[in-house]
Amino acid sequence: MIKRGNFTYRPAGEYLRGNDPVDPPAVVVHFPSDFLIMKRQVSQAEYAQCVGNGACKALDRAQRGAVSPDLPVVGVSWADATAYAAWLSARTGHHYRLPSYAQWAFAAGSAYKEEDVIEPSDPSNPAQRWLAEYAIEARRKTTGDVRPKVFGSYGVSSTGLLDIAGNVWDWTDTCSTRQIIDEDAAPEQNCGVRVVAGRHRGYIADFIRDPRGGACSVGIPPSNLGFRLIRDAAN
Repeated sequence: MIKRGNFTYRPAGEYLRGNDPVDPPAVVVHFPSDFLIMKRQVSQAEYAQCVGNGACKALDRAQRGAVSPDLPVVGVSWADATAYAAWLSARTGHHYRLPSYAQWAFAAGSAYKEEDVIEPSDPSNPAQRWLAEYAIEARRKTTGDVRPKVFGSYGVSSTGLLDIAGNVWDWTDTCSTRQIIDEDAAPEQNCGVRVVAGRHRGYIADFIRDPRGGACSVGIPPSNLGFRLIRDAAN
């Protein structure tokens, strides 16, 4: 269980001042109630059971034989994860859903790493920001084994969650947003693209199953897409 409290972070999305991209301002989020989040991601076997019941779409051919109880299901879209949540809710009588990005980051505890802040010496020169973003992306590149590992391979966070920043990213229910700072206007939302959370965050089209196959993303796409669900403590 994740205890209620306050959390300061930089929200996901594209932030602009005029026409120039800037870092999101830090905000404080208050969680008034405790909530429950899965200790690990949904397993291959659990998702296969939903497929067997006709409530979830079968995985693509490359993943169709993946039925291990010890490995996270990957190659799922946001729609797949949402369908699984609806099936699990009907089956258990509890209301399960994908977390928001803020909930995921709060629940990650010690495993959450704040996004890099880019402060170019000349804010009027966008090339400096592009070069800084390129350097950040270059540091994120890895050449290691990208296959999903058994649960627990990436340790336990201070909040008791397994693999919260491992090699499988989690879908969230947060839509991609575009916000112009210093203007009194609501952010523009694009819910055809969702935030995915892991060692760093990304933005993936909600119909994408395998980001390596051509995701509509910002930054380096995750190697694997999986999910874990939350439910409110009262449910």
